[in-house]
Amino acid sequence: MNRLYPSLGQLISRIGSRQIRNIGTIGGNIGTASPIGDTLPALIALNAIVTLFSLEEEREIRLEDFLVGYRKTCLKNGEVIKNIKIPKLTKNEYFKSYKVSKRYDQDISSVVGAYRLKIQASKISDIHIIYGGLAEKPSRAIKTELSLRQKQWNEDIVCDSAKNIPNDFTPISDHRASSSYRLRVASNLLVRLHRDITGEEDASGVVKVS
Repeated sequence: MNRLYPSLGQLISRIGSRQIRNIGTIGGNIGTASPIGDTLPALIALNAIVTLFSLEEEREIRLEDFLVGYRKTCLKNGEVIKNIKIPKLTKNEYFKSYKVSKRYDQDISSVVGAYRLKIQASKISDIHIIYGGLAEKPSRAIKTELSLRQKQWNEDIVCDSAKNIPNDFTPISDHRASSSYRLRVASNLLVRLHRDITGEEDASGVVKVS
């Protein structure tokens, strides 16, 4: 995990305490279908496939489609999560994920952002932007993605596209964060992604396949 997707490994290292991590599973994190489940945005960004098993059949489904609502999945009676498959990144693809919470350790997320993008000839040929904590389930920022595809990979364009995030989400306010705070964080994380990939800030955990 740390070798292929170091930022996902870093994110997992911040789930609960060491004792919780030693007994918890990624399958359990997925199965709860929490809108702030830490691994879910990253796994959706990576186009993870969930294998579901029952005595009658075995089937595969994209994690994005496995989650159908607030703490709801498409699990049928008698089905269990057998495994999760994560495709490898392809040439010129990048992946990065971030967790924002009140405390660095042992705290529930306010916002989780995860990003997978392909840059060719300084243009964004494809991008997937997923946030946890902004909707009833971890979801893609579809309008923001569309505003970035086939655009130049520079900070001015990224900053301008980040303004679309309020058009993608209407988050709630609760004791962890206000709606406006969540939207501001989500926008800022997208800008940070650009700075991390270009090396202007912290490039640790950025994965690129060249």
